[in-house]
Amino acid sequence: PTGMGVVFIPIIVYLLFKLRQEKPRLSIGLFVLFAATLLLTHTIAAAMLVITLLSIWLGFELYRRLGYQGAERARIFLVAALVLTGSGLSYWAFFLEHIMRDLSRLVERVRAEFLAILLPSVTPPSVEPSPLQMAVAHYQDHIVPAGEHLFNNLGFFLFCAFAFIGAFAMLSRSMRNRYGFAFVTVGAIVLAVNVFLTFPFRGDLIGRFNHFSQVLLAIPLGVAFLWLGSLLGKKIAGACLIGILVFALSFLMAMNPYANIDNRTFSPNTVVRYGFTGSELEAMNTASNIYDGNIASDAIYRSLRHLPELDGRVVSMCDQLHSRDFTRSQDTLVLIRKEIVVNPLKVSIFAPFRLNYDPREALTEQGFSKVYECSSVSGFIS
Repeated sequence: PTGMGVVFIPIIVYLLFKLRQEKPRLSIGLFVLFAATLLLTHTIAAAMLVITLLSIWLGFELYRRLGYQGAERARIFLVAALVLTGSGLSYWAFFLEHIMRDLSRLVERVRAEFLAILLPSVTPPSVEPSPLQMAVAHYQDHIVPAGEHLFNNLGFFLFCAFAFIGAFAMLSRSMRNRYGFAFVTVGAIVLAVNVFLTFPFRGDLIGRFNHFSQVLLAIPLGVAFLWLGSLLGKKIAGACLIGILVFALSFLMAMNPYANIDNRTFSPNTVVRYGFTGSELEAMNTASNIYDGNIASDAIYRSLRHLPELDGRVVSMCDQLHSRDFTRSQDTLVLIRKEIVVNPLKVSIFAPFRLNYDPREALTEQGFSKVYECSSVSGFIS
């Protein structure tokens, strides 16, 4: 969904860059159409659009204040950002009465995080992490090999490093112009916002802004590759170097767990399968037909609770899977997928971790009876 929403952003920016001067009425009409579509369908992409417009305006203003020739004012981007912000807040406040409560919670989370960093001595003690969170942290820090962590993150780090090289090249005297300066400003600000979100959200929105920052920084990345290729002097050697860099970076970014969710060849301890096999879907359908009460499962399998036949009856049992104590599921149909027994599982928004025991055996030892069995799912009830 985020990728589909991001598609509208370059269209809107192009309208404000070009058509506003050539065909103002058509530009305004199309701008309203695309912006309204974005506001009504995807709030995160709408926020990205506002950040982009404000960053473009800031880039033009910085370029003008630095005194470079050819700079221009771009108040239309500021006006468009303010209009979008006002329209978005009005729409969300009208349809979502809890918008102010959520906003106050966000402000409080940000304030608490930065107080903990800047003034640790006067910050009230934070809430102790749950045993499950501690288990996930231990798994990530001590069980997952350092080489796998390096492979998972190397692609993004190299992408940002080369993009910064290209950004400095775009700011150099030979390539400097107002559009390149504004574009670099947008990429840097979006990447900074992505880092900033790491503190209050701990992963809720990081992936979405990672995606958008990579879209924006692709052009500086290309500039960096072309500059590195030109250093060799010969066109054939430069083309070969660029091809190698593109292939290596594409491979690292395509095979990391954030993009690759079904192949564990290079990340066996961190890749989590989010999709379901036909057998797993049939097992959940059968369970909903033979049992009228709640159904307990892992966090990913629980996502099927939105299906009409389940009516929200599927609950998560990640805490019980970690503690090996299933007494809270005495009156619940427990479904254990073979997937979580042999591979890592995802726990809410936290990082994945792997069970070091077979929950099917633990359920049997605690008095649960197996009432369902297929190739991928086992069902237990007490």
